[in-house]
Amino acid sequence: MINNLINFNEEAKPSLTSYILEGSKYRGAVVILPGGGYHRTTPREAEPIAIKFNEAGFHAFVLHYRVAPNRYPKALVDVSQTMRLI
Repeated sequence: MINNLINFNEEAKPSLTSYILEGSKYRGAVVILPGGGYHRTTPREAEPIAIKFNEAGFHAFVLHYRVAPNRYPKALVDVSQTMRLI
């Protein structure tokens, strides 16, 4: 199941997509931060990785954090807020 938890419809804002498994069983969860050297995020390290974690029995969350021209600590703040939300 996929749904957007955060989506501000602005390029400079973070967005979070959840890949929640069905059922009431308690499961572990992972936050996936697609790489790109703080210049961009790459799709090949987002949904495909989340699906692999789902197949292994984990809930997954993909955070598209702020990148250039944004600078430190904005990406770190995005991750921190995501962890609190989850």
